[in-house]
Formats: sequence, structure tokens, C-alpha cells
Amino acid sequence: MLSHKIPSRPWSKISVDLFALDGKQYLVMVDHYSDYFELESLRNVAASTVIRAMKRNFARHGIPDTCISDNGPQFDCHEFSRFARDYGFALVKSSPYHSRGNGKAESAVKFKEITRRGSLYCFAGISQYTSAGSRLFPGTEIDV
Repeated sequence: MLSHKIPSRPWSKISVDLFALDGKQYLVMVDHYSDYFELESLRNVAASTVIRAMKRNFARHGIPDTCISDNGPQFDCHEFSRFARDYGFALVKSSPYHSRGNGKAESAVKFKEITRRGSLYCFAGISQYTSAGSRLFPGTEIDV
């Protein structure tokens, strides 16, 4: 498998994917520069819902030059193509039968699955806690 070239700046190239966990749907967006990822809980997996979640992330990190996705129906439709054109990013689709073509997003999903099995959950790329709770930042605790 060929690796993607590392971009020269953060959030200029991202990969996106959807996954389900405990009956809920999530969108994962991964930055190719830093491997930082964002997870967004989704009410449903309609293209319009995915686009709204991506717009929230674009507001925080900026609009990428390139977005890599699989050929899921949310990404392979007129509405998403129009979104990419209107926001000015290139949409690159990986093969539906070769998920490693979207390896960054697939790796983030795999990381989430591994950590979930170990009772460690990661949300929004920074929040980490166990069932006993732990510190995210000095002076900050989450009780679960």
C-alpha cells in the first residue's frame, strides 16, 4: 500500500469515514499532517447530516484542500459533490473494495475499537477517560 504524501500544513488533507458503535453513528475526520482526529456523533447518516458535522469541523480547523472518503452513499451523491465544489476542496474517493485506500480514517476507527475494548474511550480526539474517570488537562476531571 502506498502512503499519502504528508502535507505541508495541518488540516490541508483529511480523510473521513463513518462507523457505528453501540447503536450510534459517528463521523471520523483525520488530519494527514498530524494524525489528529475529530469524532462527531450523528443523529443519522444522511448526506445533509454528515455535511453539517463537517462544516462544524471546518469552522474550527479551516477548509481542507483535499478530502478523502470511501464511496459510501453520503459521500457519493450530488449534495456532497456540490458541498465540495462550493467549499473549494477536492474530493478523492477510495475504492469501495479496498478500504486501506482511506487508511487514515480506517486507522482512527481501528484505534477507537481497540481502546474501547480496553475500557478506554476517546472522543473528539482529545478526551480520554476510564470508568473510574481521569484527568484530561491539569485541574480537569470527568466522572463516568
